[in-house]
Amino acid sequence: MYKNKTFCKLTLLAGLLCLAFLLPARVHAQGEFVKAAENESLALYYNPATLAIQVENKATGFVYSSMGQTPPGEGEMNNTWQGMMDSGVSIDIRQSNGSTKTWAISNQEVQLSTRTMENGFESDIAFPEGISLTLRVELTEQGLTVSVPEDSVRESGGDTTLQAIYLYPFLGATHGTENQGYLFVPDGSGALIHTSRQTLSTEPYEKQIYGSDISMGTFKGRTEASFLKEAERIYVPVFGSVMDEEKDGVAVIVHEGAEYCRIVAYASGIRTPYNFIMPKFLIRETYQMKVSQSGSSMTANQPRPNRYDIELRYSFLSGEEADYVGIAKVYQQYLRKEGVLTGTEETGDGVPMKLEFLLSEQREELLWSATVPMTTEKQAETVVQELYDQGIRNLDVVLRGYGKNGATGAAPTKLSFAGKVGSKGDWKDFLRKFGALGLDVSLYADFSRGYEGIGGYGNAQRAQAIDQTLLQTYDYAPFTWLSPTFAVKELEKFAKEAAGLDFAGVAADVFGSSLYANWNKKDPLTRKEARELYQGADTGEMKLSLYAPSAFLFGRADAIYDMPASSSDYYIFTETVPFLQIVLKGYLPYYSGAWNFQADVGQELLRCVDYGMYPNWYVTWEDPIELINTPSSWLYSSQYEVWKDSILSRYQRLNEALEGVVGCQILDRTVLAKDVVRVDYSNGTSIYVNYGTAAWEGSGSGQGESVSVDGESFLVMKGGAS
Repeated sequence: MYKNKTFCKLTLLAGLLCLAFLLPARVHAQGEFVKAAENESLALYYNPATLAIQVENKATGFVYSSMGQTPPGEGEMNNTWQGMMDSGVSIDIRQSNGSTKTWAISNQEVQLSTRTMENGFESDIAFPEGISLTLRVELTEQGLTVSVPEDSVRESGGDTTLQAIYLYPFLGATHGTENQGYLFVPDGSGALIHTSRQTLSTEPYEKQIYGSDISMGTFKGRTEASFLKEAERIYVPVFGSVMDEEKDGVAVIVHEGAEYCRIVAYASGIRTPYNFIMPKFLIRETYQMKVSQSGSSMTANQPRPNRYDIELRYSFLSGEEADYVGIAKVYQQYLRKEGVLTGTEETGDGVPMKLEFLLSEQREELLWSATVPMTTEKQAETVVQELYDQGIRNLDVVLRGYGKNGATGAAPTKLSFAGKVGSKGDWKDFLRKFGALGLDVSLYADFSRGYEGIGGYGNAQRAQAIDQTLLQTYDYAPFTWLSPTFAVKELEKFAKEAAGLDFAGVAADVFGSSLYANWNKKDPLTRKEARELYQGADTGEMKLSLYAPSAFLFGRADAIYDMPASSSDYYIFTETVPFLQIVLKGYLPYYSGAWNFQADVGQELLRCVDYGMYPNWYVTWEDPIELINTPSSWLYSSQYEVWKDSILSRYQRLNEALEGVVGCQILDRTVLAKDVVRVDYSNGTSIYVNYGTAAWEGSGSGQGESVSVDGESFLVMKGGAS
């Protein structure tokens, strides 16, 4: 696209041509676009025949086109992709013979009834076979809102069913590799697909926001332990395209319908010559339905459609804002406006550190199960006191395995304590002692998984898949997924009991990190209803810490444990970035995965410095060899005495880096060299991180400033002084 100075020159030469350059010539010259709305910063144009749009940034002259920034060459697009590019709305349909097709406004006999509104336009769209919906496109002060009301989506009830809806899939798309931009994908902590490079991947990225719905037939249970690392999931409903870094970009937030939305990203060369990222809203899904006891099955279609409003919010970025940090800031502002991020993170005596104790586990004996004590109350007291005396004063303590059934398989239906590791009275003494020192002590609990042999779970409390089978699998031990309704009730009851014992909070694992519907006829629940239940859980005044929660629970969490610090590292990705951390830093404390599980603790420390993450240790007093033949036999290195020196030294080192930025926001993150980054904070502090083995020297954040950072180290500069 042309820059402002170029436009001025063109205007001087031929004023009448200026508008033609502002809108791509291939469409504007044909007179297909008309103005729908305009405000101080943006102008919206649309094509009445296809509902394609163009949005002009009046300050820069850049035009965002839903038909891609560059037209395709001859023969580069087939009819289906060309239809999706040309149209504002496309849909997937399933016919009576089971085949699926994609229909677009421009390549089907579609009836449109369009009317302009104060800030945009609205169109009733009638596809063939009685499928219809209403599209609304409106300019806002922040950008653009695109929506489809739930009650406007209709089917005739015939053999053709609506499967999915696509809205403006090519808005923000670039052509080929002749650009310096990337697609932002919210996979794990965040990932980029640089569009200046030819990808070797042959498949697009596609994943559902908040993770796959395990109740929809794609769930494959395990019967034994697996040590393969699972792929990361999508935690936040936001994606984006940077057409030209630090020049032009777009951020997209899925405001409504996120739980049924899949994010799909294509690099140039995969199906089309375009780089684009789009939302795919699921109305129905197919699944494998068993038809015999022998296990044979057939493909069936979801009988009832998913009913929900769809709303996308676009923000258009220019200049220095046009990068993934800018997209993160857009989402951060959105969360603040929605009341999700309120206030700032509390500051204390040094950076926080999470210390999780494994107190006991259970081992199956010949006739019964036995409790294997790993850390008693007195031993935990010794550890906490020693760390406190050594200067680690801001401790977040979590107790796991306090009941007779150990850490794995403990049923949260009743809060009890195993005498082998500490009675209720012992733990009250523990709480009084460390509560007076200002330390938080929380109880670990898992309300979503019912482990085999625990009991207390009736049929109505177990979740079922769409084919009415139980959602059973294996994670340390065999378990069944429980109904979200039951999980919420148990959390509320547990929090009340824990508060009565003066515990500071509950550390809820899995809760909200796995979002699934329940097809059990005794407690039917949609994925949307499950999300609303989780959000409405009442834990009173208790601190609620969550392990890797999805964004819909950010507003309920007081702390985040096991913060994602990587992406799925798919072949299509070119870089992993700390998008989640940039969004949350300064508002919500978040902790890394346990450091004693990391292959290289030194590199993990540098990553925590870079990402602003706090340390986390999962420890026992006894040697983990005692855990052989228990569900925690995977725990190979946890003994406090072995890790004590490392805990102290690593904490002190991390505290040097992050103590001065607790409660501050990340303003920017810049890659200075292959293994060197600079992170700038809202209080003027800049932190340089060198992951490489060789020392690095270069210019700093100030003009004429020279900075040197040792290999595998960091440098903190406060207002220009280290």
